[in-house]
Amino acid sequence: MNETEAHMKPVVGRDILWTSPWAVAVVVAVLVAAKLAVGWGTDLVGDEAYYTLWAFHPLQAGYYDHPPGVVWFIKAGQFVFGESAFASRVVTILATIVCALAVWRTGVALFADRTIAALATLWFALSAGGAVGLLIVTPDAPSMMFWILAVWAAAELHRSANANWWLAFGLFAGLGLDSKYTGFFLGAGIVLWLLAYRGTRAWLRSWQLYAGGILALVLFWPVVQWNIGHDFASLQFQLGRSTEATPSLARFARYFPEYIATQAALLWPGLFLFAVAGCVLFVRNRGRRSDPAVGLLVLTAAPAIVYFAFHAMHSRVQGNWTLPLIGQLALLGAWAAVTWKPAAAWARSVWLWTRRWHAPLALLLVGVIFAQAAFAPIPVPGKLPTDDMAGWADVTDEMAAEVEKTGATSVYAIDYIMVALLETSARFHGHDIAVLPAAGYHHFTFMDVPGPNDVDWPVLFVSRNRIGSDRAATYGLLGVDGRYLSSVVRKGPGGKPVERIDFYLAGKDGA
Repeated sequence: MNETEAHMKPVVGRDILWTSPWAVAVVVAVLVAAKLAVGWGTDLVGDEAYYTLWAFHPLQAGYYDHPPGVVWFIKAGQFVFGESAFASRVVTILATIVCALAVWRTGVALFADRTIAALATLWFALSAGGAVGLLIVTPDAPSMMFWILAVWAAAELHRSANANWWLAFGLFAGLGLDSKYTGFFLGAGIVLWLLAYRGTRAWLRSWQLYAGGILALVLFWPVVQWNIGHDFASLQFQLGRSTEATPSLARFARYFPEYIATQAALLWPGLFLFAVAGCVLFVRNRGRRSDPAVGLLVLTAAPAIVYFAFHAMHSRVQGNWTLPLIGQLALLGAWAAVTWKPAAAWARSVWLWTRRWHAPLALLLVGVIFAQAAFAPIPVPGKLPTDDMAGWADVTDEMAAEVEKTGATSVYAIDYIMVALLETSARFHGHDIAVLPAAGYHHFTFMDVPGPNDVDWPVLFVSRNRIGSDRAATYGLLGVDGRYLSSVVRKGPGGKPVERIDFYLAGKDGA
């Protein structure tokens, strides 16, 4: 009996019908098919458009906001499908399959139990974070995939005692750092795991451990070089979020509950309950705490979880920051759900009911999210993130008409997200129009932006506004007033009026 099996309790929950390998495969396949349909039929949201804008230009080793991993995903999709919203998303969507396989195999490697592996795979894929985070193309997608693959490599190392898995871990950890700086927390977590157990400390004498670390640093070195050449702009931007305000209990009282609520929403409450229970079981029970298999899941997640809790002492923790952890939290939750039951009868009933029905309920909720993104069947007041996923073709058609009518040489917008939305939509719909920023130049280190003295007048200025808001007569674009031309009411999914897009002509003579 190996060390993992020695710490396993008798497995329960075999009566859950959808934990067979075929059932899990069918659910993941249906989920991926639904994502492909949504990815095909909707426009990009703002952040997706911004990262796609990066991919329109030669690949760089770094960008102001993030390392380049997200551009790899987008360019790979464009290589096969050309320039489109679907091409930008398709690799992220297919990464769902890679992550699901890695979660499954990690569960088998750590616990030698297919029920744990099946529940974890379903709960990961159907979590709000996993379902949406591997649909919308952002740096979180490659970061999540490479993090999960790195944890899988560590699990195989634990199962097989084959030191060469350290090389795989270093490969995936380095690629994770090339995707998002959150990968530093994984490095800290694996060091915690190494030092926590007598058996894992033996790896400190393995050359493969250090070779894997060197491999990770070599892969990350181009990002470091880019930062050196750009006054560490990217690292300063991300690390500077830790000093946005002075830590205080008042801020903690405001932002920490929000942090917890956001995590519960990303995991769905059922998985959140199981994951918290898994952490509590690990901390309170010496036998479980001494199990390196469970320790791998807890300790590699701990630095990120603790840091973000500290971050809540001075500012808001964005929900997407913890997305790379969802795979191992699903595994930890599935382990707790299968190997432990509450003593109280009422709590045990809730526990077993949630364990059985969490996956079907999560599937229903994910279906609602996807339907809302594509068709908006549920009338919701106010602006939703999904409201940007339609209507940009009409905007860019009107923009092209105004350019042709006025003879404007280029188009400007102040908000860098608006620049990206207009540029990507214009290219997707066959308009050869340059869209440039009138402010926020630090976001555009990947392209040449004309300075105020190099503008070729006249230019079209585009502004997005609330429907019903007063239209400003002029916008001080680069110190030049603009003359109002026309407006378009952009309609989001389901034809919902979302915002008004105004067009102005600006020229040196006052236009």
